[in-house]
Amino acid sequence: MKTKFSGILTLLLAFVVQLTFAQEKTISGTVSDDSGLPLPGATVLVKGTSTGTSTDFDGKYLIRANQESTLVFSFVGYTTKEIKVDASNSINVQLSEDAAVLEEVVITALGISKDPSKLAYSVSKVDTEEVIKSNEADFVNALAGKTTGIQINSSSALAGGSSRILIRGVSSLNFDNSPLYVIDGVPVSNSESLFDARDSDQALFYGSAPGGTINIAPDQIKNISILKGAAASALYGSRAANGVIVIETHKGRNNTTPTVNFKTTTTLSTIIEPEYQKEYAQGIGGVFYTGEPGNQTSLSWGPKASENGIQTYNPYEFFNTGTTFDNSLSVQGGSDKSSYYASVGIYNQKGTVPTNSFDRYSFLLNSSHQITNKISIDSKISYTNTENDRPFEGNGRTSIMNNLSSTPISYNSLPATDEDGAQRAHTTSRNNSYYLLKNAGFLTTGNRFQPSLALSYKIKDWIQLKAISSLDFDLYDSKSYENAGLFGTYSSGRILETNRKSRDFNTDVILTIDKDFSEKITADYLVGYNLFDRKNSTLYSEGTSFIIPSFYDLSNATSLQTDELTLEKRSYSFYAQANLGYDNLLFLTLTGRNDWSSSLPSNKNSFFYYSGSLGLDLAKVFQVQGVLNRAMLRGSYSRVGNDAPEYATQTSYIKANPGDGQRGNINFPFQGVGSYVQSAIKGNPELTPEFTNEYEISLDLQLFKNRVGIEAGYYDRRSEDQIFEVPLASSTGFNSIYKNAGAIQNKGVELSLNLTPIQTEDFKWDLNLNYSKNESEVLELADGVESVRLAGFTNPGIFIRKGESYGVIWTTLYKRNDDGQLLLDDDGYVQVDNIGNAGTVTPDWTGGLSTSFEYKAFKLSAVMDMRVGGKMYNLDEYYKTYYGTSILTADREKDVIINGVIESTGAVNTIPVKKDFTYWSGYAGDEEFVQKTDYIKLRNVTFSYTVPTAFISKTGFKAVSISASGRNLWIKSHDSFTGSDPELSLYGSGNGQGITNFQIPSNKSYSLTLNLTF
Repeated sequence: MKTKFSGILTLLLAFVVQLTFAQEKTISGTVSDDSGLPLPGATVLVKGTSTGTSTDFDGKYLIRANQESTLVFSFVGYTTKEIKVDASNSINVQLSEDAAVLEEVVITALGISKDPSKLAYSVSKVDTEEVIKSNEADFVNALAGKTTGIQINSSSALAGGSSRILIRGVSSLNFDNSPLYVIDGVPVSNSESLFDARDSDQALFYGSAPGGTINIAPDQIKNISILKGAAASALYGSRAANGVIVIETHKGRNNTTPTVNFKTTTTLSTIIEPEYQKEYAQGIGGVFYTGEPGNQTSLSWGPKASENGIQTYNPYEFFNTGTTFDNSLSVQGGSDKSSYYASVGIYNQKGTVPTNSFDRYSFLLNSSHQITNKISIDSKISYTNTENDRPFEGNGRTSIMNNLSSTPISYNSLPATDEDGAQRAHTTSRNNSYYLLKNAGFLTTGNRFQPSLALSYKIKDWIQLKAISSLDFDLYDSKSYENAGLFGTYSSGRILETNRKSRDFNTDVILTIDKDFSEKITADYLVGYNLFDRKNSTLYSEGTSFIIPSFYDLSNATSLQTDELTLEKRSYSFYAQANLGYDNLLFLTLTGRNDWSSSLPSNKNSFFYYSGSLGLDLAKVFQVQGVLNRAMLRGSYSRVGNDAPEYATQTSYIKANPGDGQRGNINFPFQGVGSYVQSAIKGNPELTPEFTNEYEISLDLQLFKNRVGIEAGYYDRRSEDQIFEVPLASSTGFNSIYKNAGAIQNKGVELSLNLTPIQTEDFKWDLNLNYSKNESEVLELADGVESVRLAGFTNPGIFIRKGESYGVIWTTLYKRNDDGQLLLDDDGYVQVDNIGNAGTVTPDWTGGLSTSFEYKAFKLSAVMDMRVGGKMYNLDEYYKTYYGTSILTADREKDVIINGVIESTGAVNTIPVKKDFTYWSGYAGDEEFVQKTDYIKLRNVTFSYTVPTAFISKTGFKAVSISASGRNLWIKSHDSFTGSDPELSLYGSGNGQGITNFQIPSNKSYSLTLNLTF
């Protein structure tokens, strides 16, 4: 009986298995678009499983599936379609283009995607494809010329150099004016990695350091939006007072099989060589000096080399051809409930300076999962490791360019050492640039970890609760070193190790309600809570006077000092936003936020701010939507608050370091005794928040099916109750105090034109033009304060002065009459006068032009930008004209009549003079070195070819493209400018723009890129 039962059971199981296999069958078909054209590479997936396939070149597919299962058809840029398997073995599908993809979408505050035709305020979207094509290590540099309202400056062309972006001028007189960076809805820090943050003038003597944005791998970026107006950025709070750059990284895509992308780029770079005189040898008064011991001078006022058989050298042969290898690998996909995107990037750059390098290793994982119909979770893990080896720049004697720029053309700097290993140099007061390569500089290592987790709960179809928490954790280590035996401040050797831990914790809890009142009256709201907590801890270990030269270790120092700096700050906030719409033509947005900040006095740490925006689509009001697709008139008013720097309300104590100005300083602890003294900066428990009030009006026109776009805007921004250090009388026991004592106003116009002049089946031409003009004025400073130094020296320097534009060059001027003519002495030479305003560093206006031509599989694109107005102080020329290496000294034997009048007679000058050593060392004043920074740049040119699908349909690749690009191919600067690039500014991302001083010259580069998708 048991045997018979077992036999029946076996037969029954076999029948079930046979029936199961009988239900699974092969299904075939074609996937096409609405016009019937096949869609090669479309994904076909069995819903709820990992079984899937892709269509071939003809849009055909084969897949095995059970009857009653569901097939999911998807293609990038098209709506996804689901079809249940029935008795038929053939399923043909037509997919429609996704209107959400076709319609322009911008990322707004809190990472929310919005249709710009329904926005009450303006948001700028950047062409991310063109940003990536620029092949910049720091994507900020690639934004130049691509949108209105921004100004970008680079610190130098060093691998790992920092950049500064300014949105609609300066909002804070003396503190950070960088915008807030928000990546996937999470604010992140962008502080510059100074090796000695205690030294406010580090950039002046050592050069700038890498900025935080260089940690962002451009290939991970999907979209970039810029929130320029306060109304657009108000929800982000006080950290967004200077505008917001919103970045969305790539995400996974549901119902798609894994798609792998590999991209590799190789770049070669050469310096844009500054002008210099190439005729006169080392010497004094026309007498030749060899530069060897016993016959040395720092001057190049010798004879003509060509007329005296003197061999010449090009000092700029010091530079190499820089190389960059940028490789990234990503995979993207997902099922019906989950999606993922993972990316790994390796960026290796060797700069034009032989020892300069920058390496970045990045990893990103974005994933999302629909746990239930109501609950979903999104997670992100980002890790970046950076390593930067860089020389010193700036005014210090260990700066590469400081020494290279003074090297005579008649002196061969190689070899860099004598037979006994001692440094060779053309004079005892300088260093050899080649010798500095291994004997001075700094190394940095960064490890940045940024995880975030978001949990969403759909309470109703129209109510959602979302909580997102993130951590921005940065470990930064640097080692700055100057070898014993160098000419400079630390001739016996110095090493400074910096270890910094920076941690930002950010949490938002947001309730959104999307409930329309009727078909005509739409509404959505959100209320939120934010907690922000920051802690920065920095440990400094400094050793001087080496026991053994060239051994860069703290144990090798005979004098050792340590210091520790900890900054903590916490704030919490409540905020709300309401978006109302009427008949799809009138839109109103209201926001409000209240912050409580630990950096303000405890009894005054709460401050509220708000914004209101109104948008009206005139095209719909007047029903002229035939030619005019959109005519959105927008107006907004906003008030945004900003808190104080950490500990500005308290008077702190610092380690004692007394000195008499003659015999050095005593560093405590001294002989086993420690000592602290009260800080020279007095805390102010009466500080209140800074506030910025702004109103803005703009017009957004879209015509001829969006082939013509015109945007025009005007803004007026006033920042008041500015916090900065105000000088105090020495009798108070302090040097300064933090006060609310300043105000600044920025007014500006922004215009842009987007055109598609030609568009056919095979050819398309796009053109973008933009124009921005910002006028700033310092309205108020504290009583008794005439100016505040931002950069440089007391004279020359970059200063804030009441009634002037932000950032004026304050230096010694030439004597002039009331008509502005130079007043010359009786010998026809210029005469110096009082210290005064030699010009503003702010340009009158900036503009950009982007264009692209597409013909079938070929595309040619180019970006140009220009800057008109603005000046800088060229400290290079101040020194080089004295040494005789400047291009300005090339015509030293030529008679020149200086335009002006003789002061004693009033007669027009006719007396010739020579601009020789006498002129440059005895008559030329600081005003001589103030140069105009106007320029036009061919920023980037890219030519690309996408291989037709027919050629690769059987290779396993979904897409293959190759491109070649060039950057900084042509620069036309003002005739007065003698440097490498008028865009360079010594102070990196700081406020002290307008000084160039011995930075590494800008690069011209050429790149080749291969992009594979499979």
